[in-house]
Amino acid sequence: MKPLLVIIFSIVIYNISAQPLAPSNLSASTTQVGLINLTWTDNSNNENGFLIEREFMGGGQRWLAFTVANTTNYQDYDILPNVIYTYMIRSYNVNGYSDYSNTISITSLANNPSNIVIWNQLNSGINDNINSIQFVNTLIGYAATDNSKILKTIDGGANWTVNQLLIDNKQYNFYNCFFLESNTGWLAGYRLGDPSSVLIKTTDGGNTWEKQVGPFQIGGIRPKDLKFLNYNTGWYLENYGGIYKTTNGGNSWTRFVIGDNSTNFWPEAIYFINEMTGWTVGNNGIIMFTSDGCKTWKFQHVDVGLTLRDVAFINNVTGFAVGDFGKLFKTTNGGDTWIQQPINALNDLLKIEFSDASNGYILAKDGRIFKTVDSGITWKPLVRFTQKYLLDIDFINADVGYVCGVNGLIYKTSIGGTIPLNAPTNLSAVYQNQNSVVL
Repeated sequence: MKPLLVIIFSIVIYNISAQPLAPSNLSASTTQVGLINLTWTDNSNNENGFLIEREFMGGGQRWLAFTVANTTNYQDYDILPNVIYTYMIRSYNVNGYSDYSNTISITSLANNPSNIVIWNQLNSGINDNINSIQFVNTLIGYAATDNSKILKTIDGGANWTVNQLLIDNKQYNFYNCFFLESNTGWLAGYRLGDPSSVLIKTTDGGNTWEKQVGPFQIGGIRPKDLKFLNYNTGWYLENYGGIYKTTNGGNSWTRFVIGDNSTNFWPEAIYFINEMTGWTVGNNGIIMFTSDGCKTWKFQHVDVGLTLRDVAFINNVTGFAVGDFGKLFKTTNGGDTWIQQPINALNDLLKIEFSDASNGYILAKDGRIFKTVDSGITWKPLVRFTQKYLLDIDFINADVGYVCGVNGLIYKTSIGGTIPLNAPTNLSAVYQNQNSVVL
């Protein structure tokens, strides 16, 4: 008689057609300024992820972040000092959301006036939007503003002189400034009333300015970016898919079309590593590349529906592009492939820049700043210090940096925007002139 083989199957049936169970035991803790840690219990086996929601200062409840399935913790860096935050979470799948977890409230750590200043608000002396800021060394810097104003400091931002420049007796909003050193620089502006663009140059530190003549003066053409490699070679990017190049310091300009007439490309920013090699980014997630000094352009990346806002390279093969919806892309082969990188950003990313090959910064539309110290391998948010719109960022080195924004805002850090590693463990962040923060 043959032996009887009995096979017993153990079957576990998951109810994938049902909404997930609600998470529980939500708790919050904080051990440093600008950070709240959340943990919870995952009670479901069929969720696609979790939605974290938050309210503060009596404001309405709003979603904060989505996480993937099986997550049981989250770090909220979007934190202002000494504010009560209330959190609640729920799980979700294709069938909908679960009930809410318990709610938890926590007060973020407060400032301590006896400790280190991380970001110091400077007195710009104006209420106009400051669209662009650039320092040529630790003392001398310039800022371009609305209403035809250019700001200059010679003491690291402690004091600013305001010069209003009327071009042909007309006011322009200056969107871009670029200085090679303390004396030589350019300003690009646009006038809305009777649409026209202007580009002006100084060779004496802003005491006098000379109007540059070029095809970009056609009505309706608006400057998007302005970069110079040296005293002769520079580029002026317009909003209609054209780029202008000069090889004689701006005395004359040649227009090149990025792509072709069927591309419908609306560029936002440019970056060149030498006279021949450069990249531009813009609408529909387009990244284009030239290796012949703008004569021809090659598509490297497309993401329909996404606008990329800025691009930067740390060498001839490693570069980054940032854009809407918190998207960050990286290439390590000169742009042949671009891979999306993780970054804890919920809002549009506007600017990216590196002070050196290791230290880089990303500016978000909501005023948040992200920093890398490992050449863009990882990015961490800095402590939040304002909720007003910031428009540009410039770091002279790994320690000294500036941001500018709406209503004349300029902030400065002298410690890289972060609390030093050797600071006392109970150190609280300090922000001077904090009355400008809007909650």
